[in-house]
Amino acid sequence: MTLDEELDRGAKAERLMRDPMLIEAFIQLDEYYTEAWKDSPLDGKKDRETIFLYLSALREVRAHLTQIAKTGELAASQRDAMTRTAIS
Repeated sequence: MTLDEELDRGAKAERLMRDPMLIEAFIQLDEYYTEAWKDSPLDGKKDRETIFLYLSALREVRAHLTQIAKTGELAASQRDAMTRTAIS
């Protein structure tokens, strides 16, 4: 992927991570699944495993977006370094 593509993807991921609706969705879903897991009956092993998978997937999506945003930040730093080197 080119530097410009990494910058663009990083900026998009950053915008998503700051979007109030997405923030709210992550928080509410995390709380909902956590409470469902806590409230599951002792003999509800299959239900707890399913809820755990939902929580894991939710957290993986968040982590993936965060990683893309950080990669964009690194691309910006690299671009800035290249610009400073070119000017020198």
